[in-house]
Amino acid sequence: IGAKCREGLLYLELGTLYKATKASGKAQTCFSEAIQILEEIDAKVFLNQARKELASLPGSGKHVP
Repeated sequence: IGAKCREGLLYLELGTLYKATKASGKAQTCFSEAIQILEEIDAKVFLNQARKELASLPGSGKHVP
């Protein structure tokens, strides 16, 4: 796994942790970072997961980058 992929996955995991602890603002930041990184490297499977996680946050609306 390349460094960028690992970084994107770490943001995704950290966002999941924040989501579980009800820290939605921090989770949103992490999921957004994960999406940006995973888009750069075209990691579609993980990118879709990050988008779903971001969309599932309270108050996120339906628009996900």
